[in-house]
Amino acid sequence: MMPRSRTLPALLILLISSACAADLVTSVEVPGSNLQVKLATQVGQPFDEQLIAKDVRYLWSLGRFNDIRVEAAESGDGVAVVFRTSVVPIRMLREIRIEPNTFGLEIRIPPNTPMTDLRAHDTALQAEAQLHQIGYQSARVHYQLKPAPFSQVDLRLTVDLGDAVRVKRVRLERPDGRVIVSEETPVELHALRSHRILFWRLLPSYSTEAVDSDVERIRSAYFAKGYLDADVRPGPVDFRGKMRM
Repeated sequence: MMPRSRTLPALLILLISSACAADLVTSVEVPGSNLQVKLATQVGQPFDEQLIAKDVRYLWSLGRFNDIRVEAAESGDGVAVVFRTSVVPIRMLREIRIEPNTFGLEIRIPPNTPMTDLRAHDTALQAEAQLHQIGYQSARVHYQLKPAPFSQVDLRLTVDLGDAVRVKRVRLERPDGRVIVSEETPVELHALRSHRILFWRLLPSYSTEAVDSDVERIRSAYFAKGYLDADVRPGPVDFRGKMRM
């Protein structure tokens, strides 16, 4: 199982003589990549270490390399720059499997989409963000690329929900600490409102998105009533106990 976080393995090595910084670039190569790249380091321009670093970040952002090495050496009256790269093999996605349950996740990547380790990592982070929005603040999603027939690959996402945080009570207060009763509010809670099904009370999930949504709804309702100076802000959150779903 792959770790949730990704440590960038790109390695930047500069082999530069003391005179290189004042020399002009005589050649720029990216051997073996077979990619059309637009580097800031150009022939005829002064050698610039900051541009070299910028080019390394650009190459890494393409998501096509798992190692980048830069060599700069004196060549005639200037300096020759070589970006040596290790290209990540591109495999086409066959399917996505979410285990042990989908938990309502919406991961929409069509089959035959080019899949790299970096894209799999980003997909796992996207799944985590969706779980956080519905109240699973400690959820983690691990990913693994599994070989499939015809040189394809399956993306397996393994979900660890952790503890779901539920909202038991929401209190509206004035600046002096007095509680605002429901009759004084121009709108009801939406994202943070509990629901009843027969004899069961379903508590809403806690997330910063849910809080911000209801804060904005209440603020807009006050504005609509003519309270143009109304100030509605989220207050402190009191976390007590745990609830595992």
